[in-house]
Amino acid sequence: MLSNAARLVFARLDLRDPAGRGAAVDEAVRLVRDLGVGGFVVFGGDVASLRSAAQAVRAAARAADRPRPILSSDLECGAGQQVSGATSLPSARALGAAGSLDLAREAGRVTAVEAQALGIDLVLAPVLDVAVEPGAGPRNPIIATRSLGTDPEQVARLGAAFIQGVQGAGVLACGKHFPGHGATAADSHLELPLDDRPRAAFEASDLVPFVAAVDAGVAAIMTAHVAVPALGAAGPASLEPAVVTSLLREQMGFSGLVLTDALDMRGALDAGDGDATAVALRALRAGADVLLHPPDPVALVTALLEVAAADSAVARRIEESCARLDAACDGLSDDLPPWLDVATLERHEDQAFQMASAALTWQGPAPGRIEDPVLLILDDDDREGGDAGLELLVAARERCGAVRVFETAAGDDHQRRQAVVLAAGKGERLYPLTS
Repeated sequence: MLSNAARLVFARLDLRDPAGRGAAVDEAVRLVRDLGVGGFVVFGGDVASLRSAAQAVRAAARAADRPRPILSSDLECGAGQQVSGATSLPSARALGAAGSLDLAREAGRVTAVEAQALGIDLVLAPVLDVAVEPGAGPRNPIIATRSLGTDPEQVARLGAAFIQGVQGAGVLACGKHFPGHGATAADSHLELPLDDRPRAAFEASDLVPFVAAVDAGVAAIMTAHVAVPALGAAGPASLEPAVVTSLLREQMGFSGLVLTDALDMRGALDAGDGDATAVALRALRAGADVLLHPPDPVALVTALLEVAAADSAVARRIEESCARLDAACDGLSDDLPPWLDVATLERHEDQAFQMASAALTWQGPAPGRIEDPVLLILDDDDREGGDAGLELLVAARERCGAVRVFETAAGDDHQRRQAVVLAAGKGERLYPLTS
């Protein structure tokens, strides 16, 4: 039915500003009640505010006799990545350094247990991008420590284990960013990256984790706003039937939900000269089921209804996507379980520490005990926790004499990073650690 077209739209639900949470939830309720949007991508909040928001949108759907909305969120590092009061887990790169399937599976389970109690149905993780660009470092500003590593087979194994952990706990998982964002030197939030490698390179590397994810029964896959000419995508892969329908659906046999990456990103918008609605319609025609985070969800719903009324092919696509959304919702409970007790949260914190400990890696040779003064560099792209390097410091002091810690992060300015170089040049021995 054309009235279901709004279900393909997942709008933004931003709870980061306490002063604006009430208005954000009121708008979400209105979008569900009046338009019937299919879901939301959640940013921020705390346990109480997110649980309240989830209950409000579910109640609005029931009152308006609408299908159950799906709440999604980027929880690549656990629910604590977005929600205050939930557990933060080490990065994907840390899980890759640990190399343990059991830990990757447990990371997925812990994430899902907390997500479910928060009202989040769809975990937008794991990142399945292989860090093809050396180190996924300065030349890859968007993936970096979000990748499980440089070995496609290891990324495949760990990614599948994470998916099993999430979905085994009753929550949907989403692998991203198909067909791969790990060999790019540009940020698709700001521009359209180009990956001009031959098809054989993708088949040998980038596609391997996605094949494993499909085999593991992943519920959803998110497409990338990356140009991949060798796969038939001169423009964003997310808008190309050759990638979404021919490759992912037909050749790889994926039958779950296909999500676009956020439609407010320049990597997508520039393909439509800034016309977000035109870009979303291209994504729909290419095979997407969920149009994620459009700049104007109301305008997009209006356009979907108008185009579907005049174009039977678009109407059929909407029906197909609604059927997949129905299938995804079948296993989801409408009841919100209670928030976790203190003992469970403490156990999750202990598990996070175990994951971090297993991921500690010395870069380069290090003798059994280092007596000379050591400058320890903690390079982390998210220092908001304040004490993220404590475990590294403890481990270093067990093996070193004098240790001086200097933290850096991806966003640090040149002057701060230069201070590291100057300190190292004063004769202190330098042993960088990554987490």
